[in-house]
This record gives sequence, C-alpha cells and structure tokens, in this order.
Amino acid sequence: MSASTHASGVVLCVIDQLGSEGLAALPRASAALERFESIKLARAPGFDEGAAHYAIGTGLHRPQISAALDKLLESGSLRCAPALEAVFAEAEYRRGTVVDFMTEIEQPRCTVHLVAHVSSDPKENRHLHELVEALQANDFPFVVHAIVGDSRAATSAPQKAAQSALEQLEHRFGQVGSFATVMGCSWALGAELDWQRALIAFEAIVHGQELGSARTIYQALESAYDAEHGDASIQPTRIGEYRGVYGGLRAELPAEAPVWAWHGEDVGIVWVNRGEDATPLVSLLLGRDLPPHAAQNIAHGSRARFAFAEQHLASLVSLGGFDIPSLFDSAASSASLLESLAYRGKKCRAVFDPARRKAVSWSLEGDREAAVGALVEESVDAAAALALALEGVTTGEFDFQLVAVSGLVPDAIDVAVESLARAVVERGGALIVVASDTMRLAAEGSSASASPPAEHRDVFRLAHELLGVAIQDAAAASRPARRRR
Repeated sequence: MSASTHASGVVLCVIDQLGSEGLAALPRASAALERFESIKLARAPGFDEGAAHYAIGTGLHRPQISAALDKLLESGSLRCAPALEAVFAEAEYRRGTVVDFMTEIEQPRCTVHLVAHVSSDPKENRHLHELVEALQANDFPFVVHAIVGDSRAATSAPQKAAQSALEQLEHRFGQVGSFATVMGCSWALGAELDWQRALIAFEAIVHGQELGSARTIYQALESAYDAEHGDASIQPTRIGEYRGVYGGLRAELPAEAPVWAWHGEDVGIVWVNRGEDATPLVSLLLGRDLPPHAAQNIAHGSRARFAFAEQHLASLVSLGGFDIPSLFDSAASSASLLESLAYRGKKCRAVFDPARRKAVSWSLEGDREAAVGALVEESVDAAAALALALEGVTTGEFDFQLVAVSGLVPDAIDVAVESLARAVVERGGALIVVASDTMRLAAEGSSASASPPAEHRDVFRLAHELLGVAIQDAAAASRPARRRR
C-alpha cells in the first residue's frame, strides 16, 4: 500500500475483560464489523493478555525470562550475577548480630528479604531454588515472603496447589533461612493492584503486621483453604516469630534542618517474572512515586518511611523504571507502536478508561511510561473513552488513535464501538479491534486490502501499513525506562 492510498485515520481499539463470550458480548458492534474484512482467532490455551499487549505494542514476542535463566544455570553464573553483587556485598559487610534495645532480642544486623512469586508447579521454581541455595551457601540470614497463586489462571475453581512447591523451597533453607510471610498474588502483584491491598501486603513484609498469623507456612495454607480461599486470595499472613524489616529513625547530617525519616537497614531481592506486576509493591517498599494517600499510610508517625534503599535491592527483571539492578531487562529493544508512528510524523493519541491505564505504556501492558510524541487522555469510564476516540475521528485531528477500554460492562460500550466502526469507515479510515477471542480490521476500499493480523504482533505491522509508513528502526527509538509517576 503506498502512502498516497493509505487510510485517512487509523484507530486501534483494544477491549479487555469481555469474558468467555469475547466480542459476541457486543452484538451491535459485532454486526457492524461483519460488514468489513476481518479475521478471527480462537483463544489459545494459556492465553496471556499481557503477552498479547506486549506483541501489539512492540511487534515482538515477549522475551522469555525462563529460557534466559536456564542459560545462567547451565553456565553456573546465576550465583555471581552482577545484579546480585550489591545485595550480597552489603549482607557480607554487615554480617553479625545486634541486640534490639527495645525488645532486648538478638537479631541479625542485616537480613536478606526474598520477595518471591512461588509457582504451584515446582519445576517452574528451579531458578528460585538456585538463588535460595546461593543465600544458604553464603550463610546469609534470609527470609522469604512467599507470593502464591496465579491471578491469570483460566479456571473458575480456586487453586489450592501451593504446598508442594513451598515444601520443596523450604528444604533448601538450611539453618539460615525461614518463611516470613505468605500471601496470595491478588494482595501483592498486578500493575493495577489496589493500593489498599498493596498497603496490607507492605505492612506484613515491613512490620510483620498482617491479617493473620500462623506458626508454620503449612498451618497458614490449611487455615486459608478451610476458609475456601484459593492460593491467589490468601490474606497476608505472618509466619512464626517474624518481626519485620530491621531499621530506625535517622537523618542526613550535617544539615541546616535535618529531616528525620525511618529507614530500613536490611537488603532485598524481588523475584517476579513480570516487572510491571511488582511495581506498586516495590513503590511502597522504596517509599517512592506514591499517590498521596499511600504515602500518608506508610508514614512512621509524621516521618517518611523507606523500608529499602534502591542500592540495597535487586530484581529478577526491571521494575517500573526504578534504579534497581536486575538480572534481565524484560523489555525488548524496540520502539513502541505510538513512538514509532510519532517518529514518522504521525499525530497520535491514546485514550483509555481508568481500568486500562497501563494501556498507554510502552508495550500496552504497563512496563514503561507512555511514549514521547503521543497525546494521552484518561476518561471517566469506557464509554467516555470511546466517545473521545469518536470525536477524534469526526474532527480528523489524529492520524492514529489507541483507545483501550474494559469490557466488564459490555452493554455500556456496545453502541459506542458500533458508532466508532461506522464513523471510521465512512471517513475512509480503518479500525483495528482486538479482543480476547478475535482481531478484526474494519475498512473499505484500498485499506481493506491490507493484510489482516494473524497474530497479535501483526497489529504493529498493520498500523504502519495502513498509515503508509515504514516501521522505524528499533534502535533509533529505544529510550531508557522512565519512572512511573
């Protein structure tokens, strides 16, 4: 397709959370789309919405962290990975014990806190086992904050499968390790995690304050299962005698007006495969980039509270742009869809409802800030976001619009998607609709001859093709991750 025949305006409409019906939950929109060229994809087993967003946003498959870790294991270099050096060095430097003057209890001067998502499939934990064995071999006192369950599991029945994996992990603790807390992933992980839930997980990790306590990890699981909680919904529970992160008040001196704050003195490792999932919790642990109500809730009286310093944390993957050493950068070296189009001189806008805030990020799944060059607008709800996109089509102001909405209330968006499809095609543009069960290209004329997407990463290529521009060289547009605000 040449630039002279490209669509006058392209809209990419990403609709998530439509449920098992998929696009059929929007009968009026579906009827309108049936008039146009389209392709349907069956939902693949183990469909990962986030990985699909990554592909749409970058035109690439999401990097496979597990395969990269296997290579480190084979070479024997996981234990000496540069990202772990600072944590191990601090743990070595501060080796020894101290007596807490308040409780008169002797405790380590520095404990390694391992905040880890533990898979219910023990085979998936082989890299975590290697890390735990490295801590044990170095004789570093360490505690594990076990996050269990999978919020993306395609099952209606609550999973209760964590015990075997936790047993295998505990067998590697030796005399220096122990479980500190256990909690379901719905309390600790998720790019859109509710701050109130994250605050409860934070209090359990930092101060041993929790919704429950148990003598052993197995007693915690038994109590949760008896209460009909699956792994993902286990409430944050303190295990044994865990007392929290060691720390105290201090100020930077000398200073004209010293500012006192509570600082933790331990070190930590965050072992989560998806960095964006851990960003809210890590923001709390660092005391950085928090909404006002969350910052107020973690304060130590009138003092700010910083449970960990960035230089005393390490991570499996990059975490939301924080300056924390990581074993791997989960982001591929590629321009985002919005960034690439803007680089080619196209005027771009992203509109979204509050539930889909992450869709304005680099790969549409929350692992970088919005790309430079695109106007970003948040609407009060999904229908309002679609109305904004429709207005943009009517005025012809934008070459490309990304509209990302939640389908939790399909009746509220059915007519809006129908109107958007009709308006786009009437004005000689093209609409790409992506839902969990299908992807469709709505267009007429020369735009309808474009190759429809066969898989999610094809959407990246299709948007460029419809606008008559070449895909930008990935290296030219790569930018360092920016902090989440």
